[in-house]
Amino acid sequence: MTATEAAAEELIRIGEVARGADVSVRAVRHFEQQGLLTAERSP
Repeated sequence: MTATEAAAEELIRIGEVARGADVSVRAVRHFEQQGLLTAERSP
């Protein structure tokens, strides 16, 4: 396993976050824009 593959396993897709929180993807993006969430984007 490469370092990139290991890092990718730790990331959660926005859709998974939305489903887990029972909100829309749009709501998750809104929370991010408001500074309530921080996102780390994959390369």
